[in-house]
Amino acid sequence: MDKTNQDNEKESPRITPENKHHGGRKQSGKVGVFLVKKFLRLLTVICWALFFMFLLMNFMPSSLKLYNAQPGVYKPIPEQEKYFYIDHDIERTSNRTEILLSLFNGNVALYSAIGYNLTSGNHYDAIYLSGWENQYWAKKISGNYTCCLLYNNNGNNNIVGSRLHARNHWYYLGRAKQEVKQFICGNVLHRKKTAPVAISLGVNRKCPKDFANYVKVYYPKKQDGDKIGVCAKLIYGNIKASLLIEWFEYQRYMGVSKVVSYTQNLTRAALAVLEYYKKEGLSEDFPYDLPILDGKKRYVGVKNMQGWNDEQVAVYDCQGRLSGYKYIGLYDTDEFIYPKLDSDMLSLMRTLETQHPKAGGFSFKTEIYASTWGVDNSSEAIDDVTIGQYTLRTESYRDRVKSIVRAERLIPGRLSTHGYWATNPYRKPFVDSELATLKHYRTCRKEWLRKGGDKCYMATKIIDTSMLQIAATLKPRINKVKTILGIAR
Repeated sequence: MDKTNQDNEKESPRITPENKHHGGRKQSGKVGVFLVKKFLRLLTVICWALFFMFLLMNFMPSSLKLYNAQPGVYKPIPEQEKYFYIDHDIERTSNRTEILLSLFNGNVALYSAIGYNLTSGNHYDAIYLSGWENQYWAKKISGNYTCCLLYNNNGNNNIVGSRLHARNHWYYLGRAKQEVKQFICGNVLHRKKTAPVAISLGVNRKCPKDFANYVKVYYPKKQDGDKIGVCAKLIYGNIKASLLIEWFEYQRYMGVSKVVSYTQNLTRAALAVLEYYKKEGLSEDFPYDLPILDGKKRYVGVKNMQGWNDEQVAVYDCQGRLSGYKYIGLYDTDEFIYPKLDSDMLSLMRTLETQHPKAGGFSFKTEIYASTWGVDNSSEAIDDVTIGQYTLRTESYRDRVKSIVRAERLIPGRLSTHGYWATNPYRKPFVDSELATLKHYRTCRKEWLRKGGDKCYMATKIIDTSMLQIAATLKPRINKVKTILGIAR
């Protein structure tokens, strides 16, 4: 053997069975590490995807979640909805006296049922039930609801069942224990020009047997001409009767045809005001209640996520009841829409629609008249009339705006306190503050009063006397109603 071969032999390690096994372990170890890294990367991608799906489902607008489509597109009721007859007669063992219909051991509470024509020419092809659903029950019952429709044919009560067409969630899904919901059922006999007199919910093709467990369906009528209906939402507690009179007289002065409100725990004087305007044909009010939560009775007016869910049920119902009007306004009893160039709100709507023929509605910027800044003590001020006493306001804010919408251009169940969804191809323009604004008479905002209230008192204040002339016109009318109702001036 030559020297070169000898050197190579010396440098080369001796391969034994033990060395072979050790090398194999190193190689398999590298493969194992590689696979673990690949698995961890894949797991990371999956976790991020689930995280973004969670954000999407919890923070995207509810109309997108329900219909899985772009804003303004919604799922229509099929022309021929599948249905089945329930094999029993309805019993009238008792009459329900409670405001809410409680179902499934209190996990669902229904406030009302409203008939809609989702397609022109149909005979109320959809029924929208508004109410609450327990957050945890909602996860358990997903997909198993049955619509129970009670038809009265020649004096005979027939119950027809069908699948639940859809379940509307509100924007803040998962933020409250009792979530606001709309349950949408098809009127399976609409092609026969027949509509149910009452409706309820069941589970797994079973329906309640007692008439007390059904909600009467309200069918709004189409109003003739251009009329405005206003939803005042909740009126409750110790609101002053004199303020209600002023607000109602302003609505009448501005050409509003109907005001719908929901009441709880009002004073006798405030109830008398609502009754007066009901007789005048301007007002309709409905008693309001909230479902029991954690074994406790609840009341409206609480400013938290549960309270805002509670308020939305009234908005759902109000949109349905006013759907026969051309326009629906949504604002509170301390808010006044003021047309700066037009004589009333109907004239304003015509002006705005000329400018925006494809508008689904109009949102108004807000001017706050903070009572914290005090009343106007000048000789021009109108005593005892809120809109005539306060003349200091903020700039026009595009914040917490309110709207007037075209009823037939709005998606059913898609009106809320500070926004709405219009059907395609309609748009949602803001009104130029030179044409009209929403004047809000209230104390300084809560967030303004933080850190000693500096922001409240240092905010830009604008002297605005534009409401004084209207206040002077309304004062005799306000005093007349106060006299009739025996309310002190």
